[in-house]
Amino acid sequence: MKEQGMLIQVVGVGCGACQRLESDLCIIIAQTGLNARVEKIDDPLTIALMGIFHLPQLIINGRVVPFLYRNRASVERVLAEHVAMKSE
Repeated sequence: MKEQGMLIQVVGVGCGACQRLESDLCIIIAQTGLNARVEKIDDPLTIALMGIFHLPQLIINGRVVPFLYRNRASVERVLAEHVAMKSE
């Protein structure tokens, strides 16, 4: 049976940081071969109803991840932490 990949959702309204986060995330997934699907949530009302007010943000497998996007390294750290937690 094939292992189901992660669902990673980028939450943001399309600002520069949101676009860089999505780009960095896709590059990291391609470089590492991580089994993950990326989706974007960019509707302001949907984001507000989710209770997310700090953007950009990541949701991994339905869970909002405590995360402050600064650069690609910050994305690599949060993904490494999540993958390590998943394997425990």
